[in-house]
Amino acid sequence: IGLGIPAEPLFRSRSPDGSGKKIKKMKRPEGNVVIKEGTKGIAVGTFSLCSQVTSVTIPASVEYLGLPMFQYCKGLSSLTTDEGNNKYDSRDHCNAIVEKKSNVLLAGCKGTIIPNSVVSIGAHAFEKCESMFVITIPKGVERIGESAFSGCVDLVHFNIPETIVQIQNDAFSKTGWYKEQPDGLLYKDGWLLGYKGRMQEGVLEIKAGTKHIIPNVFAKCDKLEEVKFPDELEEIPPSAFSECTGIKNIY
Repeated sequence: IGLGIPAEPLFRSRSPDGSGKKIKKMKRPEGNVVIKEGTKGIAVGTFSLCSQVTSVTIPASVEYLGLPMFQYCKGLSSLTTDEGNNKYDSRDHCNAIVEKKSNVLLAGCKGTIIPNSVVSIGAHAFEKCESMFVITIPKGVERIGESAFSGCVDLVHFNIPETIVQIQNDAFSKTGWYKEQPDGLLYKDGWLLGYKGRMQEGVLEIKAGTKHIIPNVFAKCDKLEEVKFPDELEEIPPSAFSECTGIKNIY
């Protein structure tokens, strides 16, 4: 498989001239996929819905990754980057793609073991990764990007180590864990990760022991009038109360 930049979709069911005329569908890849050397970039969603793909190998020539790439790839358990690639690697046999310079994990799969050298999990890194039931986030990881695990419907068990200082919006939304939680505020390992269902009106008291909250956690909750935070809270993101027109007091 070789995709240039800008890349055309790998699979197309309608004609590219905008007429809407159906054209013959390309067969989706299966099994082990080795992207050919010389490929410079891989487009967003290239392997989306390729449920029969089990492994993908990235060549040394790739310089650009359009993310997310592996949505709904429930069979994908192995990601490998050629050792000659100057920008990305799959260090420690981690079954993920890591940017060398920043140590950010950019893309993972159900077989990923996050390396201890990773400092950040990128936006959409595991988004809609199916058949992943557990993930261990090692100490040393400091940031989790927007929608990093969003839509991982089977993900029930994960941890948030004490080294994490920032979690972006929807990082764990629509996961198996999320679905198991009752309606209300969602807490995990000292973090307030959002809320499920309808936000409480009037006065809201945050649980004792909460140290961190995600950005926009109360955004557009215009029926909130008063919020009480515990003494342990270390910081309130500037956007936490965006468009909360009814807020009168914050303690």
